[in-house]
Amino acid sequence: MVNLTSDLNQYKRDREFYGEIPLLVTIKSFDLVEIRKRYLESKNRKDGVTGSLKRREPGMGGVASLRISKGSIQAQNMLIRMKEPRGICRSENYLGISSDSDLILFSKEGRRVISDPWFSYIHTLDINDSESELMLSSSGFDCVFRLSLPNGNKDWEWYAWENGFPTSQTRGENGEEILITRSEQQRSIWESDGKEVIFIRDPNRDHLPTAKRTAFINSAHYANSGQILLTFFHLGQVMSLDPETGKTEPMIQGLKNPHGGRAYNSGVMATSTADGRVIIKAGETVSQYRFSNLPGKPDSLGGMEWVQNSVPCGGLVISIDSNRNCFVIFDPEKKLLDMVPYDPNWALQDMIIGDDSGLDISLSSG
Repeated sequence: MVNLTSDLNQYKRDREFYGEIPLLVTIKSFDLVEIRKRYLESKNRKDGVTGSLKRREPGMGGVASLRISKGSIQAQNMLIRMKEPRGICRSENYLGISSDSDLILFSKEGRRVISDPWFSYIHTLDINDSESELMLSSSGFDCVFRLSLPNGNKDWEWYAWENGFPTSQTRGENGEEILITRSEQQRSIWESDGKEVIFIRDPNRDHLPTAKRTAFINSAHYANSGQILLTFFHLGQVMSLDPETGKTEPMIQGLKNPHGGRAYNSGVMATSTADGRVIIKAGETVSQYRFSNLPGKPDSLGGMEWVQNSVPCGGLVISIDSNRNCFVIFDPEKKLLDMVPYDPNWALQDMIIGDDSGLDISLSSG
């Protein structure tokens, strides 16, 4: 394996190498300061697990369209305000947005809300090229669903608890493992063996805060090979999942609170959020791009990094740097970089290349 590391602060700053870029972005909250406060509090916990221990009521966020050109946002439009949007996907005929635990699907025929008891803290959405199905990561219950389009019915599901990842990231009072299941039979077996168990009897009533989840699958994307790429936040890995067998295989490991494992050209890309890296694996070569020396981070944040997510744009990479309140656009081959500031109150969650053309999305829809 060949490992290459690049310091993005050594790249040449340039505002001309990327042209005009249309973006649709999800804004989880308009109070980034409060989210930073919660994040720092969780980082200081003695158990070392990131995330909340109690269920938090979702706040209000929104979805905006932007156009970036020559180092600045040239156009900006707030399309819709809704309860905590995270995931977003776009195809020729559909735009999908997750709002807390609902999927909002826009098309030329109108707007549909798709719900399910096992949808919880939906983090990502992805539509396949044929537009016949949509992939959804239900992070609150460590599971993934595939929905057929246009009806939105589930035709496939995968639960981490039932495929080798049943252990909560938190421990019991005496340091023992806590296992999670939705199966009454499995619960009885484990409890008979003296195991501590969290039993999700009713997904409408029972909840798993971030720190208590097993894998915390915060992204599910189609891969070039027909596999599914899953990002395991708690385990620091991007996994390749075979939907036929349900088996997983590590693709990228050693990440810190990662997001956004997805295909990048012929390889795989992921964002190691908490230590400020983008990693691209192509064959036997692993390339790391470090953000930690870039300017613009408040001194009060010290060594903490927070690169929320990244998406490919041709041969470029666009990342959301939540500590520097900017989009970081870089060209890995030509070693060029730009930093484009956005509203400092925005807690950006995800983004896609594209716009809302051809679909009726208005503020009144929320």
